[in-house]
Amino acid sequence: MINEPTNNPLNNNEEHEKLVSELKNDTNQALQAVEKWKGSYVKSEQRVLELERVNRELQNDKEDLRRQIQAQRRIELDKKETREGNHFLDILNQKLDQQIIQQKK
Repeated sequence: MINEPTNNPLNNNEEHEKLVSELKNDTNQALQAVEKWKGSYVKSEQRVLELERVNRELQNDKEDLRRQIQAQRRIELDKKETREGNHFLDILNQKLDQQIIQQKK
């Protein structure tokens, strides 16, 4: 067998340095991609939290409006009942006045 040297990058210093440099570049690019992804993920999570906060505020506003509408309806109903009661009392007073006038005659 002939002992021929194999072309191994570890045997050649320049090739070894080039390989190490390429691996470092690949690693740095991968780390940058990871950091970019992390940044996007954090932004997405922040956006989700912001939307959840806005949703809670809108739900609270909706509930407040519902309570205000109910209160306004009660007020309107009370006003209506008061008007009807007053109308009844006016009619009753008119009839009583007429009876008094007839009794005086």
